[in-house]
Amino acid sequence: MKSERLTVKGLYPEPSENWQRFISLLQVGEENAIHMKALADSVGMTTSAIRHRIRLLKKAGYPVCSSRHGYYIAKDKAELMQSVDAHLKATVTRFVTVKEIRRSLNENDDQINLEEYRE
Repeated sequence: MKSERLTVKGLYPEPSENWQRFISLLQVGEENAIHMKALADSVGMTTSAIRHRIRLLKKAGYPVCSSRHGYYIAKDKAELMQSVDAHLKATVTRFVTVKEIRRSLNENDDQINLEEYRE
């Protein structure tokens, strides 16, 4: 899928010029990823608005991926699966962190003494 063929079909009856600019900046392949800040600056939007548009595209079935390099359109199924695997790994890591924090809260019902943790 080439970025110039990517449209916002199914999202808005007539995509605005701003939407078209936004879409044109999403390139195919992780090697062509664009950072959220650069994307936001290029279309004059907040990073929150960028995340919202990305969610809309994903909900509409567009293969938008993200990595530490930024947002991009998956070039093939393997790249899409790589993105899914990275998100699953991050989710498991967050779950483990939450579990550890909860355990710490259970062990320290009254007050946490930070002096115990300082060298």
